[in-house]
Amino acid sequence: MSKTNGHKTVFKKLLSEYCPSPYYMFCPSGIFPRTEYDFKQLNVDNIPYEKYILTINSYDKNNSEFIDDCIDNLIDNIGKATYYTDDFYYQFYYCNDRQKIPEQDKTIYREMLTVEVRIYKRSD
Repeated sequence: MSKTNGHKTVFKKLLSEYCPSPYYMFCPSGIFPRTEYDFKQLNVDNIPYEKYILTINSYDKNNSEFIDDCIDNLIDNIGKATYYTDDFYYQFYYCNDRQKIPEQDKTIYREMLTVEVRIYKRSD
């Protein structure tokens, strides 16, 4: 498994603890509530870790309470958390970037959260 796919799997597993139906980038239409996530690596020289920005979009239809609760749970639980795998450890930092995003369909509620992730290689 590639390093990127491994990170994607960790993000999906983590998000599934707090959010409904997490999908990487795109979800089949009509699934509510749902969460879509994406991440991009930031190229920063002279640091001992990989740095990513994880963007999380949660959607629901006709009611925003459920996704509000999901985003609250994410901030409370991974906003400053560290998670471990056999090869890496992941440090999450809430970026104080939480936005309600208007959708063209006014019955759909969307909220976006941005989290910085620092990924360190574990050494024995």
